[in-house]
Amino acid sequence: MKAGVMKKAIVAFAIVLSAAGALRGQDWTEAWAKWHRPSRLSVGLQGGLLVARSNLGSAGSYQSLWDALELASVHESAVLKLAGNSGYAAGFSLDYFGESAVGLQLLVGFNRRPLESTSETQFSWRWRDGRSDHRTSSWAGSGSLTTIPIALNGVIRLLASSRLMVFLSGGVVLHFNEIRDASSTIVWGFTRLDPSSAQQWVDALAVPVRIEKTNWLNLGLDAGLSFEAPLGPSLRMVLEARYYPQVEKALVWTPLPVEGDGLYFSSIQPLMRGVRFEGWDAAEIVKGNNLKKIMMSPSLLQVTFGLKLSLTP
Repeated sequence: MKAGVMKKAIVAFAIVLSAAGALRGQDWTEAWAKWHRPSRLSVGLQGGLLVARSNLGSAGSYQSLWDALELASVHESAVLKLAGNSGYAAGFSLDYFGESAVGLQLLVGFNRRPLESTSETQFSWRWRDGRSDHRTSSWAGSGSLTTIPIALNGVIRLLASSRLMVFLSGGVVLHFNEIRDASSTIVWGFTRLDPSSAQQWVDALAVPVRIEKTNWLNLGLDAGLSFEAPLGPSLRMVLEARYYPQVEKALVWTPLPVEGDGLYFSSIQPLMRGVRFEGWDAAEIVKGNNLKKIMMSPSLLQVTFGLKLSLTP
């Protein structure tokens, strides 16, 4: 073969190899881009923890002042508080992205957290001859708070690499809140006259109070930061932190009829046993506005982990 022909063959072969390599490289580039480009439509399922909020409500209170016979004054009071423990969260999301880094998100969540209530009670009295005394007690109660947020969010893709994508989202949320079985305790004072000795006694009864099952809606906002790592062409792992601020809600404590023994002197005086707190006694407390409302903030911060499935390429 002549040298000129050989040289032309080598050049042609090199051109073919270069073209093939370019085409192959283009195929890999397109595949990589397809893999790392967020799909137009994806669904996600997530679950995780609600971060504990130590104080959900400002202190409610109970106050009552009265006198009878030789009692110059009797003062009964309680400070009622609500606190929340860490609960659990679950959620469903539907995301849509166009060609840009901005998209829309529909989010539906479910959050539940247990509640703990505390009651610090004081009971003091003074006789007309100048004698006085007082007692203090502490009580604990429980309950639960459920929140279902439905959010329409805007989403911005902050980072898109081969191993990690980062999204910032936020928007308008409609919250459905429900509180159940929130209970606590107050003290209710009473007096008895011993007919055999004409001696007057005073004592207090532990009266349960509770917040009746309450539902309410809140319109608010949310903000979230999520990290997504690809597990395959259509599957991504998601870690997200999201905050839901809400306005406060006024909640009403309701006293319940009860029968029991006096807290402090029933062991030495039978007259202090088997005392009944009736419905009309409860109505008097409510009518006199002696039991103040508690203002509760249902805002929450959640951290969830889950999966997101791409529905379209």
